[in-house]
Amino acid sequence: MSGTQVFLSYVEDTKPFVDEFREFFFSRDVELYCLDRDVTASEVERDVLAERIKAADVFIAFIGNAYETDRGHELVQCASLRRAGRFPRIVPLTLSQGGKVAWEKFKKEHQLEVEDEPFYEPGTAKWITPDVQKIVEIRKVVLKPVVPAKTAIDIKHMVLLGHPKSTLAAGVRQASDQLAEAMKASGAVMTSWPDDWCDPDRKASFEPGALFVQPVAAADAPGHVEEPGRTERYLRVALSEESKPALDRSRIMLWLPKGEQNEAFAKLAGNDAWPAFQTGAPSELSQVLARLLGRDRRGPVLTLEGVDEPGAEAADVRRQLPEEIFGCVRRYLPEENTYVEYPPAEFETHFGDIAAQRPILVAHDLKASANVLMGKGDPRQEILAKFTDVQERADRILQAQGLNIEDVFWVACIANGRHGLPRSPHLPTFHLRRWVILELQHAGEKFIPEEQSRQRLDAALGAWAQAA
Repeated sequence: MSGTQVFLSYVEDTKPFVDEFREFFFSRDVELYCLDRDVTASEVERDVLAERIKAADVFIAFIGNAYETDRGHELVQCASLRRAGRFPRIVPLTLSQGGKVAWEKFKKEHQLEVEDEPFYEPGTAKWITPDVQKIVEIRKVVLKPVVPAKTAIDIKHMVLLGHPKSTLAAGVRQASDQLAEAMKASGAVMTSWPDDWCDPDRKASFEPGALFVQPVAAADAPGHVEEPGRTERYLRVALSEESKPALDRSRIMLWLPKGEQNEAFAKLAGNDAWPAFQTGAPSELSQVLARLLGRDRRGPVLTLEGVDEPGAEAADVRRQLPEEIFGCVRRYLPEENTYVEYPPAEFETHFGDIAAQRPILVAHDLKASANVLMGKGDPRQEILAKFTDVQERADRILQAQGLNIEDVFWVACIANGRHGLPRSPHLPTFHLRRWVILELQHAGEKFIPEEQSRQRLDAALGAWAQAA
């Protein structure tokens, strides 16, 4: 069956309301399919419904005063699927004040991470017809892809696991060691557990907010596919009683390194569910982990603006110079960059989208450099005015999102304009000191970084990546 499969969980006395809801909800213009509650006389109702709940993409609970007693086990089962690595969307429709209280209690007890916010539809003794507009709103929620709130748990540190009961295969061990080196370079807080770590006598401990990464060999992959909670089970054996509650506020990732093949495991990779399945080389996984741990060095913005050279060759210059700057910066900063032409509105749109991702903001003095070459204007004043303008626009976005200037790494690429500035690691006014200078020199038709400036930039970037 294609489309989105929906299970309706309700008690018998609310059936008139649910029947009206179903008529409006399952319209012909959207692919929503209702998993029926009807069972044959020869079937065990609870077992059959449990299988349908397991198959559902969406679970809608009609929670009134009697729901917790009569149908609460269905909601418990759906919540338990989250712990097993599946993320069905839960849509609570509370039909009484008692139902609202019961839902809030349930959500807290089961630590639901997805935004399962309830819709409230007060019921009466006659169970009045539900609001059609509200049904349309619920349908929009149901059709929206489920995204587990990975940031709902504050992941603070990483634990790289060895084999729980034996030793990692040679190829997996090599990949694990490479991953460890990459994560140390990113500044992430990381510890490693040795092979054979599943030992209850060691009484392992850790702080909440851990991301456990379990490297998996191809031979072990089928077991993890069939039982995604296997690593969690091992962890509960290995942990001290005092640390077991911290596991509920942590996450587990299963990693099949490049070179280890398993088709079923690979199909689960990239899904927004925990435990997370990942495949690929250590360098690829380190980027994913850096993002989760707030140490993502990718995603800088390279701000570009028009260059005012006159003459027939102006178009070529405008095309080539930004690419040369990008090629230069790319060697020393993350590989994924966002080009932003510099009308301000475009810069503000792009920067606003990534401001919360610890971006690296790269601006340059190309326009000032062109004027310097032509002997026009005061290069110092032009440079300071340009960076002041970019900074003020960025600061307004940071303030609106509740962020600080330390959440951004600021890079000023200074080319010809460096002759109008004093030699310094930073722009030479107090309010612009956050900008770390990368001096660029002409080498024929190309730019190259000045070596001492490059070393300062690398050191500053490394220190920033380790700060949180």
